[in-house]
Formats: sequence, C-alpha cells, structure tokens
Amino acid sequence: MTRSIVMVGNESPAFAAFRSEALARVERVCCAFLPSRFDTPTPGPDKLDAAPLGRELLFDLPSTSPLACHTLVLDIKNRCERVSEFFLIFSPISLRTSIQEAGVADIDRLCDDFIKSWLFLAREAVGLLSAQGSGKLCMVLTDEIAPSDEDEKPDIAGPLLSAAFKSMTDSLLGQSGPDVSIIAFGDHEHARTNALAAYCFKILDEDRPAAAGKWHRAGRAGLFNPRKWNA
Repeated sequence: MTRSIVMVGNESPAFAAFRSEALARVERVCCAFLPSRFDTPTPGPDKLDAAPLGRELLFDLPSTSPLACHTLVLDIKNRCERVSEFFLIFSPISLRTSIQEAGVADIDRLCDDFIKSWLFLAREAVGLLSAQGSGKLCMVLTDEIAPSDEDEKPDIAGPLLSAAFKSMTDSLLGQSGPDVSIIAFGDHEHARTNALAAYCFKILDEDRPAAAGKWHRAGRAGLFNPRKWNA
C-alpha cells in the first residue's frame, strides 16, 4: 500500500521546506495551497523545485469555504490509498496598518482565509484519518515575518492569526487518541524553517506514542510557553 503524506498550507518557505523533507521519505506527497486574497511576498507553487515524476499530486483549493475544504479532502481520499500524516502548515501573514485604517473587507478576509479555514480543514482531516482507522494530524506554526522597522506601522494580523492557530491547536492536542494522534510543531526563530522541517520528521520517524498530544520545538522557547513544549 502506497504511503501518502498530505500537506495543506499557505504559500511560504516553510511549506517548501516540509515538502522537500516529505519527498525524501515517502512514495507520494499530496499538496494543496491555501488561497489568499492578500498580497504576500512568498514563493508560489510555480517556484517550487520539481518533484520526481509520479511522486507528487497537486490538489486545488479554490476557496476556504466549508464546501471547498470538504471537497479537497474527499478528492484526496479518492486518489490516495492511505494517508499516514496530514499536515496543516501555517506561516502567518503580516498586515501593517492602524486599526482605524484597516478596511472592513480586509478584516473579514483575514478571519475567513486564516482562521475559519483552519477549523474547516482540521475537521475534515480528522474525519479522513478517523475513517481509515489511523493516522497523524500534524499542526505546524512558523514565524516567518521579518522583524519590522521602528517607523513601520504595527502588524494587526500576524500576532492575532498566530495566537488563533495556536489556541486551536492546543484544543486539538487534547483530542489526540490511540487511533488518530495529533502532534504540533513550532518555532519562533525567524527563518528557521529547514531546521523545523527536519526536526519534525525526526520526531515522526521515531514514532513514539509519547510524542502525541503536545508541542515540539526546533529552536529556543519564544512565543509559546516553554512548559508546553517537548524538549
């Protein structure tokens, strides 16, 4: 039976790093990019290194609606024999503006594209893994926003989106079980995505039951409470 890893995330260096690690380990990698209605200076799928022939399946996620997320996971189920790990990879975007200048439409898009979407995708991913009887849901949160200059406007999106994803993940970790295990990975060190991806797969390759239900870090304690991290 072909082992498949699924990766869904917004376009970012972190996604590229995790994809490269996965391609080096399994027969098939399934990738889908979270659509964004914001301009973000990150590499798109057309700029990723070419995968070996037949090793990668690209799936379309045209929107972040509940129906689109359900259709995506259903398509993955129909085209893959078995999903061993399902990754949700988030690198929060930056929106530097004052709250008074933030448009209502921008605020609405932030919530739809980068908060509600992760809830829909997590729900569908857990449903898929539960239906097949086993698997791992891997939640990945990275900080790739470069430090700002003092004269720049405050970032009203990045910290909020990061906190929302972390809170959702904390709740999911409490639901980790013997059949569907949930593991979280994060790193608050800027531009350490390659190290985080390598560390993540090291933990997965060891396949220790005690690794489930907790956060793991590749760098030093930062954004998160270090007492919640696995050393």
